[in-house]
Amino acid sequence: MVWIIIIAVLVSMVIFTWAFTSFAPQFGATAKGDRVLRMQRSVNFKNGIFQNLELTPMNGPESSALGTMMEFMKKHEGRVPKSEIPFQKINPKNIGNAVENDLKVTWIGHSTLLIEIGSKVFLTDPVFRKTVSPMMVFGPKSYQKQTPISVDEIPNLDAIILSHDHYDHMDYKTILKLKEKTKKFYVPLGVGAHLNRWGVGNESIIEKDWWESDSSIEGIEIISTPARHFSGRGLNNRFSTLWCSWVLKTDELTVFFGGDSGYGEHFKEIGEKYGPFNLTMLECGAYNKNWPYIHSFPEETAQAQVDLKGEVLLPIHWAKFNLAMHPWKEPIQRLLKKSEELKLTVTTPLVGETIIYGSNLPSTKWWESIE
Repeated sequence: MVWIIIIAVLVSMVIFTWAFTSFAPQFGATAKGDRVLRMQRSVNFKNGIFQNLELTPMNGPESSALGTMMEFMKKHEGRVPKSEIPFQKINPKNIGNAVENDLKVTWIGHSTLLIEIGSKVFLTDPVFRKTVSPMMVFGPKSYQKQTPISVDEIPNLDAIILSHDHYDHMDYKTILKLKEKTKKFYVPLGVGAHLNRWGVGNESIIEKDWWESDSSIEGIEIISTPARHFSGRGLNNRFSTLWCSWVLKTDELTVFFGGDSGYGEHFKEIGEKYGPFNLTMLECGAYNKNWPYIHSFPEETAQAQVDLKGEVLLPIHWAKFNLAMHPWKEPIQRLLKKSEELKLTVTTPLVGETIIYGSNLPSTKWWESIE
């Protein structure tokens, strides 16, 4: 049995090597010219790669990359829902109608969210494909047979906000369909090279290091803030671009989009600089003891909300892609248990359901009826 697993792992590595060679446009490009100079000037760029603020090993103290891959390939009970994830259909005509100082957020799935602040419309980490890898056939698959809105139905956007370049946060085909509808792309350092190769001009790209801000969208300051993670779309370019979280700030509202991040001291620092936050969107899924530093465990997500001084928490990065070994509904169960202990306010909308800060914060436990 062990030899079968080892052979399967080797075959998978060969397939992925071929895929990364054959599907080059999907995994982007290497930064050049002025972009490289900006990266090299960053205090977060050392020895040719980007660094986390804290020591962040990719594996746990008792795990290895090969062992993790073999464990991932095993069958784990409850990892995938046995029936379809429910969702609420999004009417494109209802997007962009928020009045001044209104905050509306619609969870499309995983880390893809429509954020409406007044009349401004943002889309985070857009992924509308059913497989997150360079290939359509291989790779982690979506639990959702349908998205609540198709990529073609997405209206004109003031900006797309990207946290990092991993496939489950930055999809090549989705960007191709949205680039003509999008005024600006907010990205961490280096990620603009991918967008350039995919046909997005530099005039539309706002590329930021941690703690840098931009106010070119009227009435909204957008700040790149740290995260504890990593980057890379190819076999040999890990840490070659930066990863980040984002703050969106108006005179009346402050919102935090966490992207992917293991728990760390940076949450307290962000909370001290920009909190309290009216709404935070934080990952709570895809964790494991084999990679304990690069994704937050649900209890750590709850603590991050405390550190950020968050008022309302919207859990994301769960209930869509098969990216870890835990049961698919465990993240929200563990998060809610810890949040109750800490007396946190958590909103749990259906996929496609819109929350309206101050008036509509869904709290149904819709996952309980699904095996």
